[in-house]
Amino acid sequence: MLLSILDHNLERVGFLDNEDNAKGLVFYNDMWSRYLETGSATFDFTVDKKNLDLDTHNRRVYQTLNERSFVSFHDNGRAYLFNIMKTVEDEDAITCYCENLNLELLNEYANPYKADQAYSFEEYCKKLDLLDFAALKLGINEVSDQKRTIEWTGQDTKLKRLISLANNFDAEIAFETYLNDDSSLKVFRLNVFKEHDDKHQGVGVRRDDIILNYDQNIEKITRTVDKTPIFNMIHPTGSDKTITRQVTKTRTVYKTVTVSGGGAGNTENALRNIGSRKGQRVGTGQCYSLSALYSALLGGPGLGAGVTGISGRIGAGIAASNIGTDYRWGAFGWAVVGNEVSNAKAGAIVNIRANYGSPFWTGPYGHTAIIKSVSGSTITVLEQNYAGRMYVVENSYNLGAYMAGVQTVCFPPEIAAGKTVGGQAVTKQVPVQEKYTENVKETVKTVIPSNKYKEYKNDAGEVEFYVKDGSIFAPISAKLYPSVLSGKEIDDNWIRKDASIETTDENVLEANALKMLRAGCYPTITYDVKGDADLEPGDTVKVHDDQFYPVLLLEMRASEVHRSFSDPDQGHSVFTNFKVLENQLPSDLLSRMEEMADAKAPYTIRLSSDNGTAFKNNEGETLFKADLYKGEKLVATDVSWRWALDGVVTVGMQYLVKARDIDDTAVLTVSGYVGNTEVATTEITLANLVEQIELKVMTSNGNTFKNGVIASTLTATLWRGGKEIDKDGTEFSYIWTKTRDDETPDEHWNADHSYSQKSIRITQEDVFRRATFSCEIEYIGKQV
Repeated sequence: MLLSILDHNLERVGFLDNEDNAKGLVFYNDMWSRYLETGSATFDFTVDKKNLDLDTHNRRVYQTLNERSFVSFHDNGRAYLFNIMKTVEDEDAITCYCENLNLELLNEYANPYKADQAYSFEEYCKKLDLLDFAALKLGINEVSDQKRTIEWTGQDTKLKRLISLANNFDAEIAFETYLNDDSSLKVFRLNVFKEHDDKHQGVGVRRDDIILNYDQNIEKITRTVDKTPIFNMIHPTGSDKTITRQVTKTRTVYKTVTVSGGGAGNTENALRNIGSRKGQRVGTGQCYSLSALYSALLGGPGLGAGVTGISGRIGAGIAASNIGTDYRWGAFGWAVVGNEVSNAKAGAIVNIRANYGSPFWTGPYGHTAIIKSVSGSTITVLEQNYAGRMYVVENSYNLGAYMAGVQTVCFPPEIAAGKTVGGQAVTKQVPVQEKYTENVKETVKTVIPSNKYKEYKNDAGEVEFYVKDGSIFAPISAKLYPSVLSGKEIDDNWIRKDASIETTDENVLEANALKMLRAGCYPTITYDVKGDADLEPGDTVKVHDDQFYPVLLLEMRASEVHRSFSDPDQGHSVFTNFKVLENQLPSDLLSRMEEMADAKAPYTIRLSSDNGTAFKNNEGETLFKADLYKGEKLVATDVSWRWALDGVVTVGMQYLVKARDIDDTAVLTVSGYVGNTEVATTEITLANLVEQIELKVMTSNGNTFKNGVIASTLTATLWRGGKEIDKDGTEFSYIWTKTRDDETPDEHWNADHSYSQKSIRITQEDVFRRATFSCEIEYIGKQV
């Protein structure tokens, strides 16, 4: 085999030969390797440094083999030109490593690029300068009628960019070299073929003229099955893209409304009711009781105080000064405002600050009253427990001085709406919530829509791939190659791969991700065939070997071809894309037997939960999900579920269990249905361990006093498992009772304290000589 040595101008300066009697340099340890995936080739060889007749005084022939030189040869009527990329030299020999591509393709980088519209393969080559600067000409182009919109966000060598471009067009590429008679370059051509599939050959040809047989034209076949890189779920992410979406927002605008005078009929009736009670005791005689009655008459929160129950409380509910903030007034249509003089309106509740001087002289709990009328600088109120008079009285005060001591004002619904008690028409600005839409631009990653579901079936009608939740799954692969051992140990047997794909087209993203999943969801099987089969990359041939069981008869495609001119025994080819051509009957029979076995397999239910099956102290919840299996196959079509917790039946795809719904233990029964037929049932026991509650009464100032001076606050604290519960007093009711020193109950005191209080204040008015205070609790649920 004769090879030409070319200098940097592609002019012949010497020869290489592999014959022992050659007059030129003799090459050996050579290997010519060609690769389908990249369309490229390498050629490595070694020569001895020896003197030749062609040497001159100034230069030895072997010195022409340097990093600026080229090597060319012809084989089977085709020309090949190699660029010497690397040399390794010692005293005796030079080894050269060559590639068939130029430095422009190998080393120069193409920049990021985003197409503004769909372009053809050739148009992209021009826009990215992939051909002209690399001295390439476009030859065969089987995808010339196609256009794509593509984006590259990073830099690549021009060779990688060409391969990426071909992948985006579902194509394969190959390089061809044409030389002149003097071995100089005539043309360097790029051919583009439609990707190999059942309809297209791609690179190479179908070689029906030969069959590779063991012990005839091949020496050995090595089969490698490798599941190391396997994955059966892919989550692809594309490039950034800018989207515009309409967002509905809400804003507050103010509109002018005129409210006719008067109109507060319910408020006027309630004021008359309170006014009719002058001289009478309401509830416990405390000021709190009068406001509690007034609130109840107008549908407000329940303030207790021996008049009503408790509702809407969010604070302690003890001090009259805090009535405006201790209850959720807004939930009942009321409004709470500040102490501005303009807020002094007939029908409002006024809550006086604690420890305030004239004209109130309040104590630590403040005071509360109801405004009857406002006239000029005079305010008239209805109040109780003023100056020790524990009955309803009517008093008038200076408006400015009175409002200075007010902490909050509570407006009944009619007053809050602008109506008045016997007043004139009122014009006011009121806030109104208005909806509007706004276009918002966002930069987002290109992804498969999360609501998209699509199935891809194989020739047997089985779902081999499906798209769901923005990912693509390979269920057959997951069953054959689960993520953990046998696949029975856990429910999640998906092996996930995250992939970044340079595209802003969702369809292209899905197609490329599916292609990657197809290539990676099953073990990689390659056949290395030893022997000189005279093949080109991409050629499809039949291979036969009766030394395997069962006998191999495959149709395979050459992905790598390695050849040595000096030692043909070193030649071998690597094959992929194999297809079994015989032994189909036993395979079909086995499949049929498996189908019969599956038909007899029972249905089973596998349950999973996100928080276990045991709770403590009525706290927590857990969400149950169920999967239906027939044998080892997941059944996902036309499946429904019925859940029964201690006889209470619910239908749904999942079931939420709350700890408070379980008394000690409970049995959850799960029944699976296919269509309307129950096919499987299972049970699981749930437990709720509730520890005993311990009640401790804490005193702020002890329990023994002298000289008739008594002041202490008793607080009921609840403990469970060493932890204090219900600190805010919203889950239990607390009823206090008093027993005198003669062991008889104090009925009057007990009646005044019949509403729930977590804490009570004890003074000398509550204890004569000795008294015992007890607290009983009852669980009422979380109150808001």
